[in-house]
Amino acid sequence: IDYRNARPKYLEAFFDNLVNWEYVAELLAAAS
Repeated sequence: IDYRNARPKYLEAFFDNLVNWEYVAELLAAAS
């Protein structure tokens, strides 16, 4: 496996999830 090619995908998924969780947290804070 070439991790140099795989790494950007993992980082992209990680940061996408991080942004999504922050967005969800904002929605929960606004709803409560």
